[in-house]
Amino acid sequence: MRIVSWNMNKRKSGQWDFLINELRPDVALLQESSPLESFVNQGHVASIDIKRSIKNSIYVPSLDYELIKMP
Repeated sequence: MRIVSWNMNKRKSGQWDFLINELRPDVALLQESSPLESFVNQGHVASIDIKRSIKNSIYVPSLDYELIKMP
């Protein structure tokens, strides 16, 4: 299993392509994630707003996941 942890630092373009096609993670834990690019299946990404323009995300390419509410 390949797990990636990456601070994307809100880079504008090319980050999702690099993540999906070069790193090919089974799970990616992303801090300050870049905006989703059009080819990314939104059903494979769970994101949460941390601050006004900052999101943290989890990407899974082929697994089903369920969002759970944390206390």
